[in-house]
Amino acid sequence: MVGRIIFIATVAGLAGTAGLSVGLLYAPAPGEETRSRLSEVYEEHEGTFTELFARGKDAFNDAVDAVGRVEASADDS
Repeated sequence: MVGRIIFIATVAGLAGTAGLSVGLLYAPAPGEETRSRLSEVYEEHEGTFTELFARGKDAFNDAVDAVGRVEASADDS
């Protein structure tokens, strides 16, 4: 169960990173314009990004803790 959660979180993170990378590589605007627009979007939604990263970090830490508990339980058996 925990392994599945970690796998899904990893795949989702990689898919998001890949999508962003492809979007930036194939952006129709010049690099400077694209960077400017990304900065504007980030500034407009900074609170949302901060919250999403914090929630992702918490979920990852919870998964790591769960794996540690499962391993400790297996060692005790």
